[in-house]
Amino acid sequence: MAKVTHTEFATKEVVDDIICNACGNSCKYASSDDYGGIRLVALEFADLSVEWGYGSEKDGERHESALCESCYDKFVKSFKIPPVVHRSSEWLE
Repeated sequence: MAKVTHTEFATKEVVDDIICNACGNSCKYASSDDYGGIRLVALEFADLSVEWGYGSEKDGERHESALCESCYDKFVKSFKIPPVVHRSSEWLE
């Protein structure tokens, strides 16, 4: 069998940062080691998404937003009933 091939290069969209909808700050988190070097860069944010349904004034709309950890903490403190928190078992070992 003879194959005729070519190489394709695809571009990929990569998220560099998420901006908090509440405060406008970056949700990028960088931890450093004992020598001041960066060990880990991650995006830490609460991803909020809702699709409004029949009966809502926003029927047919989908709203998406992100909150940094600080704004999430402030938001959650305003709740009369706190959210349910589940701890990951892999961190408990």
